[in-house]
Amino acid sequence: MSENTPLLQNEQDDFASSSSANIGSNKSRPQLRPKNYSYDDGIKRRNLHQPYQSIPAGSAIASERDEAWVKNQKEFISMSSKKASYRKRLAFTCDTSRIGRFWELFDAMLSAMFVILYIWNTQYVKLDTSEEAFPFALQTADFVLATTIFIQYIPHIWLDKEPFQYMINFFSILTWVSVFPVMAAYILTIFDDVMDNTYMGAGILVYIYPLRFIRLHLAVQIVFAPVKSSLFKFSKIMRKGIRLVTAILFTFLTVTAFIHLVTFKQSSDNKDIENISFSDAFYFTVLSSTNGMSTDLVPDSAFTRAVILYVMIAGALFIPTALSELLTLIQERSKYNHSYKGEKYKEHIIVTGNFDATSLFEFLREFFCLDHGLATMNTFVVIMHPDEPDEEIVEFLEDPAFISRVQYIKGTPTWQRSLEKIRADTASAAFLLTKKFSDSGDEDDASQIMRALAIKKYNRRLALYAQVNLPENVPHFDFLAKDVICIDEISMGLMAQSLVVPGFASLVVLLTTSITDNTVRNLLHNAKRKPNLNWAMEYIYGMKHEIYAVTFSEAFVGSTFLECSELIYNRLGAVLFSIGIYKITEGCFPNSQLGSDTSPFQIFLNPQNYKIKGNEIGFVICDNAEISLKMATFTERAKRWYDPYTSVLAKSAHNILSGDNDNSKSKLKDNNNRSLSSFTRVNVDNDDEEAESDLEESEIPLIPLCNAKSNDEILRKNLLKAAANCIDSDDDSEIKDIKDHIIICDQSKDFPENLDIFISVLREKNSVCHGMPIIILSNGKPDDTDKRILKKYGQVYIVKGSPLRRRDLYRVRVNYAKKCVVLSDSTNCEQNLYGTADAASLMIALNIESLTSDCYVLVECIYRETFKMIGESDSVKSDEEDYIQALMRPSFMAGNVFTPCNLDTMLCQCFYNRHIPLIMKHLIFSHDADDDMLSPKIERQLNKERRDSGINSGHLFYVDVPSVFIGQKYIDLYSHLVRAHQAVPLGLYRTVSHKGGPHNYIFVNPDKDTMLRNDDKIYLIASKLPNFMSGTNDPIIIRDEIEF
Repeated sequence: MSENTPLLQNEQDDFASSSSANIGSNKSRPQLRPKNYSYDDGIKRRNLHQPYQSIPAGSAIASERDEAWVKNQKEFISMSSKKASYRKRLAFTCDTSRIGRFWELFDAMLSAMFVILYIWNTQYVKLDTSEEAFPFALQTADFVLATTIFIQYIPHIWLDKEPFQYMINFFSILTWVSVFPVMAAYILTIFDDVMDNTYMGAGILVYIYPLRFIRLHLAVQIVFAPVKSSLFKFSKIMRKGIRLVTAILFTFLTVTAFIHLVTFKQSSDNKDIENISFSDAFYFTVLSSTNGMSTDLVPDSAFTRAVILYVMIAGALFIPTALSELLTLIQERSKYNHSYKGEKYKEHIIVTGNFDATSLFEFLREFFCLDHGLATMNTFVVIMHPDEPDEEIVEFLEDPAFISRVQYIKGTPTWQRSLEKIRADTASAAFLLTKKFSDSGDEDDASQIMRALAIKKYNRRLALYAQVNLPENVPHFDFLAKDVICIDEISMGLMAQSLVVPGFASLVVLLTTSITDNTVRNLLHNAKRKPNLNWAMEYIYGMKHEIYAVTFSEAFVGSTFLECSELIYNRLGAVLFSIGIYKITEGCFPNSQLGSDTSPFQIFLNPQNYKIKGNEIGFVICDNAEISLKMATFTERAKRWYDPYTSVLAKSAHNILSGDNDNSKSKLKDNNNRSLSSFTRVNVDNDDEEAESDLEESEIPLIPLCNAKSNDEILRKNLLKAAANCIDSDDDSEIKDIKDHIIICDQSKDFPENLDIFISVLREKNSVCHGMPIIILSNGKPDDTDKRILKKYGQVYIVKGSPLRRRDLYRVRVNYAKKCVVLSDSTNCEQNLYGTADAASLMIALNIESLTSDCYVLVECIYRETFKMIGESDSVKSDEEDYIQALMRPSFMAGNVFTPCNLDTMLCQCFYNRHIPLIMKHLIFSHDADDDMLSPKIERQLNKERRDSGINSGHLFYVDVPSVFIGQKYIDLYSHLVRAHQAVPLGLYRTVSHKGGPHNYIFVNPDKDTMLRNDDKIYLIASKLPNFMSGTNDPIIIRDEIEF
């Protein structure tokens, strides 16, 4: 720092020399210099500066310069120590505080009263012979107002630094000529009684009376000036509108006053001319200035001609121009520049951030779903965005469901004025949405953090829920937001877990999306019209299930988690799969973000033998919100299970298989060995013409995506063509013999970010993909940091190429791959390619389909409308919103597609069940505390505390239904998994044969009497993968009502 000191000192010396030259001319303005300089300090600084001086330090010139500098400093110190005079302090206070603004308002009010009194007095403009005299009280009132304006204006002159110049400025001159004639006329009435008969009896002085209108105009402009301490906070458009309106109005009034005077003088000289009233003169002025209407008014003097000429010029030039500008301003003024008024006793929430029409609709649809009960009806949504809403947003905001419950306001949360407009001080919550596909994640997150800080600074009590793009920015919200959803973290995790557990992404969407009973009834009605669509009815039945938070009644206290789970499913039809425990430990903070290291709230998936204490929060999957009340009032206690090895209810697998179960298995033998296609195809029956209106017609698929139609010959030809175009590379030598691997297809120009999150889920030690090789096919080149991060996961290979080309897919041996995921290109979303943003992703999926016959493919889509292009036509047609139809697409039902726009509903769910994101995070990232494969970007909870507590947390698995349960009821399998394997089932992944092709779909929380089939897979949560291959030693637990 020392090398910079001479340079700074040099600048100070230059400033000192300049201040020395100007000190005499600017004595009234103190110089902005430090006040702690002393002689010794100056000498020391001077010595430091000596090496850079061209004048020798000991010369006479240098000594004179030093003495001059010291003298200047002493004069500055002396000046700065002087106290400002009372006049200057008062002037400064009036200029910078609201006192001055109230003074200006008082002056404008006096001018307004002065003008109003003039208009009132014009009704006493009579001839001298008039019988009705001008009231003395009005004369006195006019005199008092003029005197008051004069007296209150005098201090302005005294306070100004140049009183004489202020006294002769335009506004001051208007003040003098407005009040002096009135005061003089009042004094003249003492010597002349002419004014006793008429208001215009002051002779030539009356021609100055109308100038008070001009003074009022200027006074109003001063009041509405955009100063810091203004009493009226108007926008720029509003201030401009006020300026135009007042300019037009006071121009009309001033001209009217002069015309009224002229007609009075003419009528006094010529008795044949009728004296018109002030209102008639105003009417004439407005009409003649706007449409050129003729009049009988004849100018007979130079003054009257000048007045009429002024009216013509004003009418031809100024007034139409001003009116046109005002009309243009009114037309361009946004109807969204208003404020939220609100209703008493009705809470409101704020939705802001960077969002598009899709995100906003997803959020509002979820927020106002009737399944959320009274909270939906009593809450108003205020949307704030700096831009005008696009046509799509305007269209759905005019929907009756939103028009009286949602208000769009232009503004930004970083401006206090905008926060005042939306009444952020009384809002109950704020939601910050962000773009789901962004090329500038850091910049978007920085804006999101700024919005969050501005809102929390304005209202610290406001509950904040936010979305961010990058996981490394999540910790910034630890003490700002109640919940944060990281787009990259959840999206990458969901897609990776969908490779481990097929259909997982669709399962999560269904569990976090509210669907009304009316929608379910309509879908079931359409499905029932076709007898061969019973499988669709099962899917629709599962669609209405959601995750609800419940409390435990005393009947559950003392029972283990698994005992409670079985009892709840048997009695209430709900699946208890998780609990939350609130416990303050060292390093915890009560208000910290859920899921963070400092949060006292922890989630446990299937804690197995944990005994319920009654203060936990349970999480269940159920089809209605009444489960919360039923759980809180439940009175039936769970009974202990019988020993599965000694109970008469326990039977071996040999005993089960020795019965009639073989017959039930043989019924589905045709489907037992059928290979599941990567994409499912549904050909809707069109034989039933009566039901044709309820179902979409069968379409020719844009992408067949069904291996049932492919034959070995076509596949062989496609592979030969791809191999012919393939150029061998040394970089491919490591993967030339690779098989049963996973391919990540990236189509963007840059290497994808946060792939370590994706791969860490695959490498979780309980994952079936734990040991699978991974190939990343991308056009982008990873930097050294990316390579080092990905290297630790082992068997990760990066191949430069484009998945849009078959030859590059052939290079990565797609024909031997087990699973493929297609990542979308965010740049397509940035370029607003709404219709074709997913074109490249579909092309890649088509290429994969043409080169492989047994590969599970997951496609990330930018828009949910793309779902219909993957696979065939819809299974059941929905007459409701597009989002319902997207959920009914075969590709979604099978879990082959995913779009991040579904994360908006997850954020909305936080308002009703704020634990949803944390539960989803545990389902995705279920790594054990000692598992070092979890990406460091994912924030763990207090794992040490969890280990010390002795509470286990399970993992999500996807397994075949045990063969001994084929043909049995689902409730029997539920009881067996809970008791024998300490696992909690969530639902089924089923395969049906429809029109000659296989179709997969998710069945959430099946009914108790659902019959199991030989191709069923089951989603379950357990501490380890259940082993169903133990032969006769594996007990089969059959449910018995005696136990409950």
